[in-house]
Amino acid sequence: MPPQSKSLWRHQDFLKLWSAQATSVFGSELASLAYPLTAIIVLQATTFQIGFLQASGTAAAALVGLFAGVIADRVRRKPLLITADLGRALLAFSIPLAAFFGVLRIEQLYLVAFFSGALSILSMVAGAAFLPSLLEKEQLVEGNSKFGTTESAAMIAGPSLSGALVQILTAPIAIVIDAVSFFVSALFVWQIRAPENVRSVGVSGRIAVAENPPAHADASDTKSIWTEIGEGLRFVYGNEILRPLAESIAAYFLFRQIVLALFTLYAIRELHLEPFLLGVIFSALGFGFLVGALTVKLITNRFGIGRTMISANLINIFALALVPLASGSTAFIVALLITSHFLHAFGVQVNGINLMSLRQAITPNHLQGRMTASFRFVNVGMMMFGSLIAGALGELIGLRETLVIGAVGMLVPFLRLLFSPVRHLNEQPSA
Repeated sequence: MPPQSKSLWRHQDFLKLWSAQATSVFGSELASLAYPLTAIIVLQATTFQIGFLQASGTAAAALVGLFAGVIADRVRRKPLLITADLGRALLAFSIPLAAFFGVLRIEQLYLVAFFSGALSILSMVAGAAFLPSLLEKEQLVEGNSKFGTTESAAMIAGPSLSGALVQILTAPIAIVIDAVSFFVSALFVWQIRAPENVRSVGVSGRIAVAENPPAHADASDTKSIWTEIGEGLRFVYGNEILRPLAESIAAYFLFRQIVLALFTLYAIRELHLEPFLLGVIFSALGFGFLVGALTVKLITNRFGIGRTMISANLINIFALALVPLASGSTAFIVALLITSHFLHAFGVQVNGINLMSLRQAITPNHLQGRMTASFRFVNVGMMMFGSLIAGALGELIGLRETLVIGAVGMLVPFLRLLFSPVRHLNEQPSA
């Protein structure tokens, strides 16, 4: 799989995939407020209905996660990405269409959130598995960094513009922008010409060897979907590098969610912040992600993968520790929380890009989808548990005390990486 050029700026297939990702993420961010505001303003949804709506997409990610990995490893990833984009476009278009005819109901939003969540996890897993087939191992950090940069830029500009679009166009009509972005993304992916060597599914639902099978495949190789899922999990938790990475990031999502689940409630009820100031604080996330994406390659080249990831986890500990410490004047609280969100986003981005690139470099091509899905499935599960724990502890011991537990718990992912073979890595190992 030789690259077209050492510079990704001249790598035509990568640029098409990057354009697809950028178009999709900007479209989604521009419509980010339109989905909840459709429920809140147009349908006058109750608090329970809003919570159920938010849970629908996460539930889909948890249910579909592992199967998405098997699917991404069984079929060619390019058509999978196109199908996911077109499916999400049609789902998004259904909302303004139903609103136009006066038949929009909250149940439709539940279904759109669930199936869009399922297609999104499928697209994420397929995209992560597809990238290593376009780039060489040495280009993965740069490629993932460029993806992270566009996501950060979208997070900075998207939400504020989304609010303006909702005011001008109404919430359901603003969703049309998201739908159009998915159609454009599918068009970019369709133009990619790089060949793929993956297995395909036979009519029996079992794996059949593709016309040009990878080296690992045997002509008689047929496996059930549960065997495929088990192979992905065994590969991740049987690898001396992937296992600590998986356990560390799972612990991170658990304890981070304890903090994030209660943050808005804490800011409103205990810190007495206005919603506008909350928006200012959240905007710091986009800047942190952007700076992280732009500097991760330089930092990793200077200090090595292992030390960079461990240091990023240390930054995350400090960032979340600032949240329960917030007190004093409103100006000081806002400044402290802006610092917290910026540092947290920076640490997440630096650690995340290296984590993704390391996983992709270690994993053989035929296991890329299942490896990504295994990580994602566990992480989403930890987020669910974190939210439940946060709610229970918040009721029992109070908001600030629960945030302290979440912040202290961030030591777990840091220590798991510190006392693992990851700390000795200076560059990416081979698959």
